[in-house]
Amino acid sequence: MALKLLFSVSPLIKIRVSCLFILIFCGLTEAHAQSDPNIPIRGFLNELETRFEVSFSYADSTLSTISLVPPSYQNLDSILQHIEERTSLKFEKLSERFIAIRLITATTNRSICGFVFDQLTKTPVADVLIYSNHNYVLSNDEGQFSCEGLVSSDSIIIRMVGYETMQVPVTNFAAEGCHKLFLKQTIRALDQVIVTNYLTTGITQNVGGTFSIDTEELGMLPGLIDSDVLHSMQSLPGIMSFNSTVSNINIRGGTNDQNLLRWNGIRMYQSGHFFGLISAFNPYLSERVNLIKNGTSASLGKAVSGTIDITSDNDLAEKLSGTLGLNMLNGDVLLKIPTSKRSSIHLSARRSYAGFIQTPTYNQYFSRAFRNTELFNSGVDSITQDAQFDFYDVSFNYLLELRDNDKFQLNFLTIQNELTYAEELKAGTSNNQKTSSLNQQSIAGGLYYRRQWNPGSYTSLNLNFSKYNLNAVNFDITKDQRLIQENLVLDYGAHVKAGIILNKRSDLLLGYQVNEVAITNLEDLNNPDFRRLEREILRTHAFYGQGTYESSSGRSLLTLGIRTNYLDKFDLWLVEPRLSFTQRLSKKLSIELLGELKSQATSQIIDFQTDFLGVERRRWVLSNNADIPVIKSNQLSIGINYNDPNWLITLESYAKHVNSIITSSQGFQNQFQFIRSTGEYRVNGMDILINKKFKNNSSWISYAIAENKYTFDELQPVIFPNNLDITQAIAVGTSFTFNRWESSSGLNFRTGRPYTGPSPQNDPTLGFINYGSPNAFRLDHYLRLDLSAKYHFDISEKVKGQFSISLWNILNRDNTINIYYDLDAEDQVNRIEQKALGRTLNMGFRINF
Repeated sequence: MALKLLFSVSPLIKIRVSCLFILIFCGLTEAHAQSDPNIPIRGFLNELETRFEVSFSYADSTLSTISLVPPSYQNLDSILQHIEERTSLKFEKLSERFIAIRLITATTNRSICGFVFDQLTKTPVADVLIYSNHNYVLSNDEGQFSCEGLVSSDSIIIRMVGYETMQVPVTNFAAEGCHKLFLKQTIRALDQVIVTNYLTTGITQNVGGTFSIDTEELGMLPGLIDSDVLHSMQSLPGIMSFNSTVSNINIRGGTNDQNLLRWNGIRMYQSGHFFGLISAFNPYLSERVNLIKNGTSASLGKAVSGTIDITSDNDLAEKLSGTLGLNMLNGDVLLKIPTSKRSSIHLSARRSYAGFIQTPTYNQYFSRAFRNTELFNSGVDSITQDAQFDFYDVSFNYLLELRDNDKFQLNFLTIQNELTYAEELKAGTSNNQKTSSLNQQSIAGGLYYRRQWNPGSYTSLNLNFSKYNLNAVNFDITKDQRLIQENLVLDYGAHVKAGIILNKRSDLLLGYQVNEVAITNLEDLNNPDFRRLEREILRTHAFYGQGTYESSSGRSLLTLGIRTNYLDKFDLWLVEPRLSFTQRLSKKLSIELLGELKSQATSQIIDFQTDFLGVERRRWVLSNNADIPVIKSNQLSIGINYNDPNWLITLESYAKHVNSIITSSQGFQNQFQFIRSTGEYRVNGMDILINKKFKNNSSWISYAIAENKYTFDELQPVIFPNNLDITQAIAVGTSFTFNRWESSSGLNFRTGRPYTGPSPQNDPTLGFINYGSPNAFRLDHYLRLDLSAKYHFDISEKVKGQFSISLWNILNRDNTINIYYDLDAEDQVNRIEQKALGRTLNMGFRINF
């Protein structure tokens, strides 16, 4: 099957992909060949770490502007001495492996002394790493340390495995005597990292099939000027969007509504601005994003495909800091404000400014979002139109440490998309004016509390609510018709969790979760009079337990979990086992086995006939355990990972089965559009990634191959290709850093997804379209080349700036993402093609303080 799919790509596309791949890497080689003999010292230190098996500790700002000609010495001590003689750096050996780097300046004249203690036991903690921009030391057996050569504006960082990291201003230390510091223990997690800097900095692959994206550390990815979390994850193998949006993320062939999207533990039912073109979550407030394709923790449920878990920064702010940014679509601000020694507020806001200035970038996005809708195609020459679109999001986080072992967090988020559409029909001397509107809003709030009882146990409580509301008033000015539509989702939940360390090699996770979801759908038509109101409520109880065991050698890690869901309305019990097993075969090679059973009771209906202005066609509905059943899935995968300092190779094969899906949620635009039937789909595929790291460069190629087919017993034919059956996808990319510059370029190619065409024997006198075999045709292959670049600069000692630029779809390729057919007024068949975003330039300016 794999060979058949591979050779189905046309020779012309193969040649284009190969040429562009060669050009990227040839350009990279040429850049190295023509560069100045001086190289950034950070890249040279990375090379020394690999060659001599040591680890350097330093602050990024210490090395950001330093470069040198690499010395030819073969001895590490001689190389370090050479660097010290030619720079203002000082190397200090903390142990045989760890070496600290500090910057010697004329102003480094402050000395401090301190003791580090365990907060619970009050005993000294040895070998704690204490560092600042200018110095690095370790605490001794009595927990004592001293640092010299500091400045008053410095802060020192105290870091130790098993304890929370602390940041303390130098001014907190008295001029005489030693300051006492108390470290808070954290529960030991057995999760391990397989590889860091996956594709680029800030992306980590963890044991158990989880990917973590640290937005603060995330390097540049092609076509993006900001760390858009939902766009960024589409660079990972097996993750894509068939229409290149964030509102239709397809994880291993699943639809977007089959993904669990959480923000600070709260389920979200809306993910994007511009109806999916931009992520609705401010990347500068979100600290970490976890992506799970398989082997999901037993603590997570409600969705049968992947999990996207977004978490905000939950560290107390020691001082006022923030960021201000402006690009060609919106402006944003983030503030981290300390309110006391034990509390702080994080506040972010972002808003488009299309009401004042409509940039070329905005016009490109607007055209992409609303092309092939009523906003562009009224069909009546005497109608004038005026459409305005705006969006914003605001988030608020309040952090409080009630006592040493108690943490409290209050979270709030609101997301808004607003579209107004004014029409004026000129009929002789009179004018008929109507204004349609569409408002899409999400509000989410949560209260989180965690109690650390002792170093080996904790409990947490999460109370949350989520509201999604889609309101539309749509006027048909030619028919004097008004249609009101509403889709309202209310989700209330509580989640109690306890973590216990049983011994040095095993831990246990137990929890209970309850959610009540209410979904309302309203349609109100005035001509003719028609009103339909549907409201469903479902309460779900979930009990789960999960154990993790690590072998004494550290080579094996096994996680077994089970989640039991009870749907009280249907008196239905669902048992969902989870499995994650990792075996390290050597220091560089490991294998993984992952498996899961999952279920969900919410899904989206896609109704192309009763849509919202032709724009938003998706409405959330609840299962009724009849014609809308509870969806169930099972998945099994096995993978192998090879990782050394310069190479990363991953290969994962999987089989996924999802049943009890309905035709209405699949987006059919053919003979099955008005048929309600229940079926299933099966996906068999493989994800491959090869990542090569150079001194200042990371280059990668990923390849995904899959076969995705429907089975609907009540339809003819019974088995046919899935609407998301993208058989092959290739991504080639490279990122490069040099001094203050970052750049990234990438090529994305995938085979076209299937669609249904009219039968050659279609009779226009029938008044309907006589379709041929379902999904028998394929769209043209999708090909896109993107580029991004960023420059960092200093505005002052404490204020940093950056300028970024991106080009999306540099070749301006006319990529078709959908083809469907309808009838015009004369019952003639029209072919309608929806296009992806064309060449789009975006630029941004940001200030960090």
